[in-house]
Amino acid sequence: MLCHAAEEAPPAPALQRIQIRAACVTDIPALLALIAPGVQAGRVLPRTRRALATSLRDVAVLCRDGAPVAVGQASLIDEALAEIRLLEGGSARERASLLAHMQASLVALGAERILAMTDDPGFFATKGYQAARVEAHAAKWEGQCLRCPRQPLCCLQAVTTTLR
Repeated sequence: MLCHAAEEAPPAPALQRIQIRAACVTDIPALLALIAPGVQAGRVLPRTRRALATSLRDVAVLCRDGAPVAVGQASLIDEALAEIRLLEGGSARERASLLAHMQASLVALGAERILAMTDDPGFFATKGYQAARVEAHAAKWEGQCLRCPRQPLCCLQAVTTTLR
């Protein structure tokens, strides 16, 4: 009987440390690099260093072994409606973790509903979001969408979820 040597399994990847934290000023160059593919694809509005700096308190970063790999931005639009303004980078699992973190932060602020504009409604559907019409959310539509330079060619779909 001929014995074949068992193939060696590839070495297990080293465990990576994942952390979600508030963004800080020193993260800005990495965050701009993380959103650049989304800007080029038209799913993310461009942000300047200054615009990102002035909204930094709304930004969360998912780091893998200390390096930013995903970025999210969430804020209130009005007293009951919040918006996920940005969710870029990382794997689908990492984006899901970042989304859950932002949702928890919005619940703590008292938000009742969350709106997101996305080119991937399927991702959000797996998290309990449903298709919506952005026009039904006057604070978003009138306050931001109508002034957006990309509005006539917008490729994003609105999705919402209720928190309470």
